[in-house]
Amino acid sequence: MIPSKHEMLLSKFKEEVCRDPDADFAPGIAALADKFREQETKRFNGAFFMLLLELYEGSIPSLKRDLLKIRLLGVAKATPSQRIAILQCVYRIISLYIKDDFAGIIAICEDVEDAYRMEDGSPELDTWG
Repeated sequence: MIPSKHEMLLSKFKEEVCRDPDADFAPGIAALADKFREQETKRFNGAFFMLLLELYEGSIPSLKRDLLKIRLLGVAKATPSQRIAILQCVYRIISLYIKDDFAGIIAICEDVEDAYRMEDGSPELDTWG
């Protein structure tokens, strides 16, 4: 089994601590935190790229062309039919990370709906309990 990058970073830090337990580790902890953030950024960027690549069915030239168009012309809202296509793609990618457990996302949606009802003073809030 190959250790993850996080485990390797922690192992190296542990070795430093074991060599000199009385040393000041504040700079080392800060450096370790920076490396962790860097790893998470790379992981997020990789997942986001996978999402875009899935959305564009592997066509990198089309993806690049559309990214440049958006950069130059701005962003337009997706139509309802486009949103479901995008959601299907996003669903596949996110399910890799949350193992098809979308209950938390559904709960957040329900909380937001309840908050909107409370703001609007909608009588429907009483039926939701």
